[in-house]
Amino acid sequence: MTAPILLDIDDGIALITLNRPAQLNALSYQLIDHLMAALDRIEGDAAVRAVILTGAGERAFSAGADIHEFSDSVKQGSAIAVRDFVRRGQAMTARLEAFRKPVIAAVNGLAFGGGCEITEAVHLAIASDRALFAKPEIKLGMPPTFGGTQRLPRLAGAQARARVAADRRSVLAGACARDRTRQQRRAARSVAERRPRAGRPHRQAFARCRQQRHHRGDARAQHADC
Repeated sequence: MTAPILLDIDDGIALITLNRPAQLNALSYQLIDHLMAALDRIEGDAAVRAVILTGAGERAFSAGADIHEFSDSVKQGSAIAVRDFVRRGQAMTARLEAFRKPVIAAVNGLAFGGGCEITEAVHLAIASDRALFAKPEIKLGMPPTFGGTQRLPRLAGAQARARVAADRRSVLAGACARDRTRQQRRAARSVAERRPRAGRPHRQAFARCRQQRHHRGDARAQHADC
């Protein structure tokens, strides 16, 4: 049986590959569970200083949730669907957002739905010119379920105010397409070469700030629904 993720650790950098290329690296329950276990292992490995997260194949980073698996959960009732799908996915993106080591998403193709939400949760995303981001959940009559309703507006707002930075990201995306592996590892090594504890307070503070805004956004949304 093919492993749903691949983990390779080399020179202080952990490379995690979502490994379901035939399914466009769709986020099955098993894949999410294996990803969480890999993060636990990496966090406990003092030799690892940075993480790269990418997708197998040339077509997709991740096309999002495994809809067939999700549909089976829905058939068992909404409580089962929330437990198996929504909470599992939210725990994954929250784990990535608050991870104690920098996580870089190397977006090498489609990043739809839950795949897009992963790129919003990590500390940095580098996109190739094949990258395509989308929120197709509306076609299923549901909002993004892994926290994207709160993270995306904040990120898009920040990007709109930082046009120069946005232009630079476009350049980096083109360079990544020409030599994706070298670009990813250069970014990861740049982070990894810093003192291990130096950037941690900044990432933790940033994560807390994002989580507090996330909770306030949820509270406002709930109030608006009443």
